[in-house]
Amino acid sequence: MSAFGAAIAQSYPAGEHALESRLGEVRINSGFVSNFNVHTFYVYTFMFQPAGETLWHQLPIVRDTSDPTMEFVLTRTATADFTMRDAQVFTDAEGLALAVAQLHYEATPYDDDAHVGVETFRLHRLEEEGRWILKKEGTDSAAPGLSVEDALRDVTGHHGRADTGAVP
Repeated sequence: MSAFGAAIAQSYPAGEHALESRLGEVRINSGFVSNFNVHTFYVYTFMFQPAGETLWHQLPIVRDTSDPTMEFVLTRTATADFTMRDAQVFTDAEGLALAVAQLHYEATPYDDDAHVGVETFRLHRLEEEGRWILKKEGTDSAAPGLSVEDALRDVTGHHGRADTGAVP
């Protein structure tokens, strides 16, 4: 586990993280991207191995199944003061899901009217293609004043537990 402060905490520090579910195992790979300026960031990729199978599937994020656009890399971003976008994989009664929380603003992330939105994606199998995807399930707004980390905790119900790889 990482010992980052609250301002730079992230769900998945650099490395590989695993989460077991009744459907199979998800692996989250997190890597640091160093840029030549101050815009460094982390990226996450997601892999899934269905229970009882040996094949690993790369999990794309799909917002609309009628649109062929798939996102294979999710970016985690932050200012020097707070997280602007992060994600967390979690399990619940319906199976396995991904929550992506992002700060929305008009001019700067420090705007008074900046607010956090959360998209939820559910693990789903496209039967006709035999492909596993993270399919968009919904979008919600976090309560006013919540940080990206707080919004993820509210949605996932996880508070830095070891089984999620999340940093408290």
